[in-house]
Amino acid sequence: MQVKVFFLLIFLILIAPDRSNAEALYGNLDDMARGIATYFPKASGVVLDINGDIISIQMENRHGLSEGVLLSVYRTGEPFYHPVTGVVLGQFEEEVTLLEVVEIDRERVIARPIGAGALVRPGDQVRITKARIPIGIKADGLDHDRYLLHEFLLALEDTGRFSVASFSPQSTLEEAKAHGNIYFITLTAPVDQLVEEKPSQKVVARIHNVMTGNVFAEMPMTLTAKDDSDLILDAFQRRLYEKHQTGVLE
Repeated sequence: MQVKVFFLLIFLILIAPDRSNAEALYGNLDDMARGIATYFPKASGVVLDINGDIISIQMENRHGLSEGVLLSVYRTGEPFYHPVTGVVLGQFEEEVTLLEVVEIDRERVIARPIGAGALVRPGDQVRITKARIPIGIKADGLDHDRYLLHEFLLALEDTGRFSVASFSPQSTLEEAKAHGNIYFITLTAPVDQLVEEKPSQKVVARIHNVMTGNVFAEMPMTLTAKDDSDLILDAFQRRLYEKHQTGVLE
């Protein structure tokens, strides 16, 4: 029996998801955008109990939830009705505050409130919105390659998870916050290198929580084209984008 338990523990360790991002992955900007979207599952739950600024939450669909992610707290109110049929269409909601996830275990999620003000109560509902999440992006050290940032913006939008705004390299978290963004991604890239005899570029995406200023996720990736046809298409799209930016079209 002890041998079986030992091998089961080894198996669980091996299959446990590793979100430490210690090693760079290989892929394109679409792969990076989809990877970033996994940090924001469409999760919901309810507040169980409160001890000072420590709030315990029972979450559903919390697979992929990460420490540092923000949860919206809301309180259901009176129902509202169809003006003709009188059928109940739903309930009004009161936005209460934001919480930052600080710990995740098998039983519950532990969070703390962002700032002071509204009081959270047991029974309040929490969620990561199913709507598009407002997120800002900027390229740090990529002044020469606006095309890469442009394509990254489109890739994030295409996931259906984000509403993305592009900022200048000098922009701060406070500026992103002032424009209604709750997360900010900085994309950095060292000098191009050659990997496996294909043109590639190493980039790192860092996801900032603008409410706390903390970086809660980092995703290094080596961007590569899948085949020669992708290289040709990428080169064509890059030239077309640069022509649009300079106003020189053939």
